[in-house]
Amino acid sequence: MQEQPPRDRIAGPYLKTKLHDTEKRTVYGAQISKPQKKSVKKSPKKEKAIPEIASLLNQERLELDLTSARKYAAISGDKNPIHTSSFLAKMFGLKNAIMHGWYSVCLAEKKFEKFSQTRIEEISVNIISPISLPSRSTLKFGKTKTEEISFQVRNDPDEKVQLYGELR
Repeated sequence: MQEQPPRDRIAGPYLKTKLHDTEKRTVYGAQISKPQKKSVKKSPKKEKAIPEIASLLNQERLELDLTSARKYAAISGDKNPIHTSSFLAKMFGLKNAIMHGWYSVCLAEKKFEKFSQTRIEEISVNIISPISLPSRSTLKFGKTKTEEISFQVRNDPDEKVQLYGELR
């Protein structure tokens, strides 16, 4: 007969106890069942249509780099290394450091308020992909077919939309 390990010690990856049958094991008090093979069917992901800018009001080139990301990190308190270090971002599986999403949104708001001389009361944002640093992007403002003010940040040179939203 095999001797049971003490309750406070791990025997292999699991702590065996007399409280559970052979189908279940406890790891630090959490129940883990043996995995069962199941076929999982994934439904296709429905992507939101990016609102088309019907009439362009303004566009500006954005030069984004690690210096601006580090300054924003210091101001916001969000010093996540994926925003401030390309080396550490690569360790997390990214190609380079990425810009803070909120920095991009604040920059869009600031540029629009300066251009239009109006104060923004509400913003809705959809982030599609991270903005890799350093980056040259284009910020576009315009009206949609429903006359709402829309903005988009597009990556240069492929014009891929990285984030978009509406300003009210």
